[in-house]
Amino acid sequence: MTAYTCALTMLIVLNAFGQLLLRSGSARGETFWRSLLHPRSVAGYLIFLVVTVLSVYVMQAMPLRAFTAWTSLVFPAVVLLSALLLKEKLTRDHLFGTTLIVAGIVVFSTV
Repeated sequence: MTAYTCALTMLIVLNAFGQLLLRSGSARGETFWRSLLHPRSVAGYLIFLVVTVLSVYVMQAMPLRAFTAWTSLVFPAVVLLSALLLKEKLTRDHLFGTTLIVAGIVVFSTV
């Protein structure tokens, strides 16, 4: 596994965890500002900063078209992790959407 592939994998996983942190920091019943400044939300922002740096690094070696296709794996990762960690419901629509995303990556990777 190359350093770029490792960085791409890390940015996909970190991006998904950053979104979960934002979700858990935006508690229901809290004001907008409390949710915005919640420690979990702030941790999510910091993770997104790391993801941005990793993205710039990976795009040095990968065409934008391929980068965009591969980073779309964040969406299925968020669905899966939110079901596992936040106990959110996993629906048939989620599974269908995840299948479409993976199929799209396959198409973009072979063209």
